[in-house]
Amino acid sequence: MPTLQVLGVPALDLSAEPRDGDPGMISPDLRRLVRRAYLPDPASRREAYASPLLADDLSGLPPAVVLTGERDILRTEGDAYAARLCDAGIRVVHQVTPGVDHYFLTEDPARARTTMAMVAEEISTAGQRVG
Repeated sequence: MPTLQVLGVPALDLSAEPRDGDPGMISPDLRRLVRRAYLPDPASRREAYASPLLADDLSGLPPAVVLTGERDILRTEGDAYAARLCDAGIRVVHQVTPGVDHYFLTEDPARARTTMAMVAEEISTAGQRVG
C-alpha cells in the first residue's frame, strides 16, 4: 500500500469531455489526445483508477499532497479531490500556487524550491511512519 499520494496538477476525472474554448495551457485537443492514448475505451475513463475523483469511497487512502495552479483548467479537479479526501478523514496538504497555470513550478524558482522542499519533507515523514 502506498504511504503518500503526491499529485502535481493532477487530472482526476478523465470521463469529463473537454470543452472547446476552455482557457489555459492544457488545450481541449491535448486533453482529448491523452484520453484516447491512455484510455481508448470511454467506459474505462469512469473507473476509479482512471478517474479517482469519481470513486464512491476515498476512505482508507494514504495521506495526500495536492498541488494545483490557480489558473490551471485542472485546478477544480484537484480542489474537489482534496476536499473529498478531507471529508473522508484523510490528511491532505493542499497547495494552490497563485497566478499560475499548469506548469506552476516554472514561474517562480524560489517558490518552486519551497514547494519541492515541502513535498520532500512530506515524503520523508510518510516514510518514517512506515519504517
